[in-house]
Amino acid sequence: MLLEVVQIARSIQSSTSDYVNFPARFTVPDVTPWPKSLRGRTIQVARVRRQFKDGVLPTAVVEALNNVGFVWDAKQHNWTLRVLALKTYKSLYHNLLVPYEFTVPPHAATWSRDLWGCKLGVAVTNIRSRAHQLPPDRKAELDALGFVWDSHELTFDIKVLALNTYKQLHGHVHVPFEFKVPDTHPSWPPTCWKLKLGRAVHDLRCRGDHLTPERRDVLDALGYVPLFVWDSHELNWDMKLQALATFKQVFGGTLVVPQDFVVPSTAPKANISNTTSDRRDLMELGFLAEENDCGQSLLRLVSRGSAIIAELLRLSNNIPGIFLGSAFVEDPEQRKYLDILFDFAYLKNPEEFENRVNSDTDLLDVDDEFMGNHEDILDRFYQLFDSIYKYIQDFLAFCDQLEKGFFIQHNLANILLNTDGAQLLCEALYLYGVMLLLLDQRIPGPARERMVIAFFRNKGESALENIDEVCKLCRVTGFLPGSPKPAQYPERYFKRFAPPKEVVSMVIGKLQTDDVYLQEPAFPHRDHRSTRLAAQASVLYVVLYFAPDILIHEKSTMREIEWAPYPAARLALANTLEVSNLVEIVKAKMHTSASSIVSLTHFLTEGVLTEQYVLENIDALLDCIRTANVTIRWTILHSRMQETIPMMNHSGDQRRVFDKGTDPDRLVTLLLQTSQLEWKLKHEFERLLAAKEDRWQHCINETCDRLSELSEYFTGEKPLTRVERNEDLIKWFADTSAK
Repeated sequence: MLLEVVQIARSIQSSTSDYVNFPARFTVPDVTPWPKSLRGRTIQVARVRRQFKDGVLPTAVVEALNNVGFVWDAKQHNWTLRVLALKTYKSLYHNLLVPYEFTVPPHAATWSRDLWGCKLGVAVTNIRSRAHQLPPDRKAELDALGFVWDSHELTFDIKVLALNTYKQLHGHVHVPFEFKVPDTHPSWPPTCWKLKLGRAVHDLRCRGDHLTPERRDVLDALGYVPLFVWDSHELNWDMKLQALATFKQVFGGTLVVPQDFVVPSTAPKANISNTTSDRRDLMELGFLAEENDCGQSLLRLVSRGSAIIAELLRLSNNIPGIFLGSAFVEDPEQRKYLDILFDFAYLKNPEEFENRVNSDTDLLDVDDEFMGNHEDILDRFYQLFDSIYKYIQDFLAFCDQLEKGFFIQHNLANILLNTDGAQLLCEALYLYGVMLLLLDQRIPGPARERMVIAFFRNKGESALENIDEVCKLCRVTGFLPGSPKPAQYPERYFKRFAPPKEVVSMVIGKLQTDDVYLQEPAFPHRDHRSTRLAAQASVLYVVLYFAPDILIHEKSTMREIEWAPYPAARLALANTLEVSNLVEIVKAKMHTSASSIVSLTHFLTEGVLTEQYVLENIDALLDCIRTANVTIRWTILHSRMQETIPMMNHSGDQRRVFDKGTDPDRLVTLLLQTSQLEWKLKHEFERLLAAKEDRWQHCINETCDRLSELSEYFTGEKPLTRVERNEDLIKWFADTSAK
């Protein structure tokens, strides 16, 4: 059966591959051209490969499988393809500096068919990160090929070579940011072809303070005066001043430079007008404008984060009980699957676990049945884990690009000064933390490990690009829902893929000191500060897990952030929750609740909320609703207070003070009356807005008619007929004449 399946697979894949590489377990698809007699059958490919390795597979079968390109060793085959890809890349680009985002183009004649779509940049990064794990023979093979173990060192040498070439061709090293070394140009060394030299120079300037003295000397030795241009803005400013002076000398008068003016080619080019207008455009361009790469990148990242969390919540409500453990398995028939579900201990010695399964025919059947029933849900869960890891990596890459000056007009500081930028950057880090928390709370660690290993056994390592990183993400943390938190949780969990400390610190500072979501106009009163900042307080709560030192040690910072489990925060919280202080707070809230009910009752009295009354008392109405909502929120939040709070003294007394000072009936009354007033005001505003255009047009027509009548009145032939008695105007004119 295996030979027939391999031959059919070879005929299907003949246009895209010279090999047949099956996963450890292959289920024949229920589609043509697969024979109906084979559809749905599962083949234990790993067992066949093991028989070949042990030399017990019949020679005729081995030869037949070799003739159709069957892959006996998937790991070695993948390694061979990677080496082939590196050789091909070097022959095309004359170096092995493979960009991280490089993917072999599909249907490219210069590449082997088996390499089409290969993410070579990712593969190279993984090889570098696991260099210490490579066998000596493989490392020697890469060395012979010229593999770049330290991309930074070789990249610097290539940049210097390119700068020297640029200087020879242009006489200076003022490389425009958009300059890219032309492809196949005879004046440029092949190793420099397609190098984005302008961006590379900008990166060197941004990191000038971090370069070693030796590298700075190499750049300065390029021989230009000034030598290597460390501050392009200063040089550009001097050049522009010189160009403006020349413009005034040539054309005279004021410096009104036409938008399309370019310095003639007989002199050094400097497009003065475009330079000044570009600066204005950068200042006026909105952070979320389509042309703003930084804003769009951050917006897409946050959108992805929200989508990932939505998928996490959906899947967490549909976890098969078998992954949660025997206590969650209600169907006795499902218990048989427990013997073929393994945690990450499997990764230490996979052969031992596979032999245990393969040596028992019943377990093999159970294994096949389990994979057939759960393959789709396992795929969705693994894609979720992988998408969380990719989000983390993309966020870290965005932070790295910010630090290196990839987004020319943006850095961390000015993003946080922009309203949209501050909100998005804070939310990007917040969503990162929320993913980690929800992942551990909604999908327990043991379940995650069983899912990953089950999917790994089904697909094989070669099909899972980020399996090591996903395992690091999904490894158990020691936390189980409903159980006490383990020590240093979740701080140690959050350190697995820690964001830059500078980003975390500046985001915390922004959330702590500024009104990020601009809620002050809605809640201007100082007593409403906690409500005004509630949204960003939620963000701050999560982000602080990335900075445990602040929670534990920085007492001055935590004076404004109250959090019981952490020493510095607990000190601030204890002062607020003194019983005597709590009594005063509850009394104040009781008084506010009673006065709000009185005001609401007055406004809801029949006949009070007329159109004229609403327009004249809009501030009082909104203030009443605002105060009522703040009171409702405070009361409901504190009604959920635990009977005793761990690590907090007198928490039972605090609970009793609150219960004594609050009335559930009054809370319900306040809630209902506030809702009723909001509903009435909403409909009144909707009616006023709907009639606004008609009223405006009526007033315009009325004004035009009266002006026409006034014009006719001054002819002396027609009296004013529309004038009605108006006591206010009579009094005003009389007072004016008396003065």
